[in-house]
Amino acid sequence: MPFFEGEVVNGQPIIAVAITLPDTREIKKNEDMFRALVDTGSNATLISEGIVRKLNLTSIEKGDIVGVTGKKSAVPIHRVDLHIPITELRPTKTQVFAQEHWKHIVSIEVTEFPGSKNFDVLLGMDILIHCHLTMFNGKFTIGF
Repeated sequence: MPFFEGEVVNGQPIIAVAITLPDTREIKKNEDMFRALVDTGSNATLISEGIVRKLNLTSIEKGDIVGVTGKKSAVPIHRVDLHIPITELRPTKTQVFAQEHWKHIVSIEVTEFPGSKNFDVLLGMDILIHCHLTMFNGKFTIGF
């Protein structure tokens, strides 16, 4: 099973992922890489307003989300391709792996959020249900 292993830093499992326009398999070295928080408590995958601007995305519809405070908000929904590394090596802003080292999740709907200083993508259970996730002793593994 292809996998990715990472470390939990300050209580947050964060990995580098790539986000591209739908049906785009080519990952550009420093343009498409973003920090993603692995969040088993979120039903949906979210991308920051910064990613939306950078990729010049247009929303396909509005959807409702309910935050941890219980407040319901109408937010834009976008369609993107998500690419998760499946190698023990780490992608960086200057190095990107060959196509066979990525799990390509194509044409998925993601919800827009204002962003965080620590991450640009929140990987929710809509993605995580398709993998095996193990967190133990300050490390985590995601396998597909």
